[in-house]
Amino acid sequence: MNNEYFGFPADYLETYPQKIAHVSVADVQRVAKTYIQPTKATVLMVGDLSTFEKPISTLGKAQEIQLIDYTNDANSR
Repeated sequence: MNNEYFGFPADYLETYPQKIAHVSVADVQRVAKTYIQPTKATVLMVGDLSTFEKPISTLGKAQEIQLIDYTNDANSR
């Protein structure tokens, strides 16, 4: 149904691996330069900050967000 809906040929899934194999490193780099903008990226890190090897601020501007503890009934109302 997906093939029909999106107008893909009937052999799309069978020929997909060969098409991907023909994508070059240069192709990936060209597209990445066009669409990936590291200066506009946001990284979400989840975990116990005390267990990280170095401060997350070493990656850039950091903002800590405290999560609500829903295990306490008073917080879940």
